[in-house]
Amino acid sequence: MNLSNKMDLFQMRVEYDSAEIELEKEKKLFQVYDLKFKQYIGDSPYELPKIESDKLLLETIKEMKTQVLGSDDLGKSLKIKQAEAAVEISASELENAKAGHLPKLTFDAAYSKYDTDTPTVDAPYDTIKYAMINLNIPIYGGGYVSSKVDSSKLMIKAAGEDLENAKKETHVQYDEYLAIFEASSESVWMYKKALESAELYLQAINQGYDYGLKSIIDLNDAKNKLNEVKYKYVENMYELVNSYIGLLMVTHNFKELNLLDKLVE
Repeated sequence: MNLSNKMDLFQMRVEYDSAEIELEKEKKLFQVYDLKFKQYIGDSPYELPKIESDKLLLETIKEMKTQVLGSDDLGKSLKIKQAEAAVEISASELENAKAGHLPKLTFDAAYSKYDTDTPTVDAPYDTIKYAMINLNIPIYGGGYVSSKVDSSKLMIKAAGEDLENAKKETHVQYDEYLAIFEASSESVWMYKKALESAELYLQAINQGYDYGLKSIIDLNDAKNKLNEVKYKYVENMYELVNSYIGLLMVTHNFKELNLLDKLVE
């Protein structure tokens, strides 16, 4: 073995050892995630889905595109709905504050029956009935009503600003998720072609190695290239799924979540 091959071999060894370290880390992380997942599903058996780039996958992604592209109905967003509810509550509080100087008429009624076989002084056999009407006429509020009105106006203004911020944040989230989804979905076909090319390349190198035309370094390098393409492909699928879920959350459209089952079946 000449010096050049030795250097290549040592370099490959360093990369192999580094990959072994990363693999052990990932195995430990997998055990942690596996434990967390089993806490949700109990003792039910499960099998990790295999994500493959085939015709069914591409058709499913096309369906996912149909659901999220052009359907930016952000008015259904829970964040916006919550902010709108806060505005309505603040408006109601303002109306109540404005009515603070008006007379108030309240009615209260009660019926109590004490039934015992051994009546005593403390617990007599008695029935109590009463009804009461209260009329409250404010004479002097000392600026209380006006201060409540001013405070309620500030609250409704703040609630309105929160609503506008919620709308802006929701639009930004939608645009970000949509950009990632479009980029990831368009990359699926390219990764499919890259995966096929990497597999053909590995087959060619493997044949050359069998006939002594390629070294073990060339063979391992071809395997490494194939694994890199697979890793990037799975990473791209993760971004696709994550952005799709994000779009469904922003638009509050969870009825199309079942498409993810078709994606990994």
